[in-house]
Amino acid sequence: MVGSYDVVMKNLFITFCLLLLRTTYCFCIDLYEPGYIVTLEHDTIQGYIYVKDRDDIRTKIMFKHNENDIPNTYYPEDILGFKLNNGELFRPVTYIHFEMNDIYENERVSEKYFARVLFRCRLQIV
Repeated sequence: MVGSYDVVMKNLFITFCLLLLRTTYCFCIDLYEPGYIVTLEHDTIQGYIYVKDRDDIRTKIMFKHNENDIPNTYYPEDILGFKLNNGELFRPVTYIHFEMNDIYENERVSEKYFARVLFRCRLQIV
């Protein structure tokens, strides 16, 4: 009877280890997509852009030249934009709004964000 208990516990331990290993593997999947950034000098640099968190992509991106490189962080004021290979194009925009300060006066506040370009067209007025 003791022998069968040991076999069950051994099988349970092996199953637990395999499930833990599989879960760890799922969290380690690299979430960088191919794309490019355009620097302030208008240079295009091909590489990989981290896209796991779409809310975070509004304020900064993590970019690396090769899959094995350490990523660099870029903010909207650092680059002219970036594009993913799936066609999504992002450009920095300035958002201006007013906030009340401590003495109840409106204070102009400007913030930069990356915004996704939904369409581009050239307008010609005849």
